[in-house]
Amino acid sequence: MKTRSWCGIACVVALAVGALSGAFYIRTARVDVPFAGPNGDNWLRWSKSQRDFYVTAYVQGLMLGFSRGCESAISSALPLVDGPEKVAASNRCGSHNPLSSHDSIKLVDSITEFYKGNPDERFVWASDILLKLHAGLSVKQIHELYLRDGYGAMGRGR
Repeated sequence: MKTRSWCGIACVVALAVGALSGAFYIRTARVDVPFAGPNGDNWLRWSKSQRDFYVTAYVQGLMLGFSRGCESAISSALPLVDGPEKVAASNRCGSHNPLSSHDSIKLVDSITEFYKGNPDERFVWASDILLKLHAGLSVKQIHELYLRDGYGAMGRGR
């Protein structure tokens, strides 16, 4: 039971740190990106290279933040554990990474497809679409989820 609670805390911490890391990386790279990420109108005005850069930076920032969150949680929850036990704990925590091995070009294309195909939903943040794509939903399923449950279904509760 103790393992589950530290793992849950690590996941939450990692997501928050990752999102902030990605946003910070984008801001320091001097790309005109709003803090929360682009909506559809902004996304469609960007060049292909700007979209690629955003997704790459977002994924790298989220992965880095998640990894650091796992390390921090493991060090706090299991300070005396080392060797194979620490590696196992790290692997368990890392398995909850929200964006791991997705092809960033495919993600860019899917986000573009979502915005082009659903002009009334261009207020949806690209980061919300990214997370739903990673969860295994198709562009069509994301659209249907939004129609059925409203924007709260996208994970931000707006």
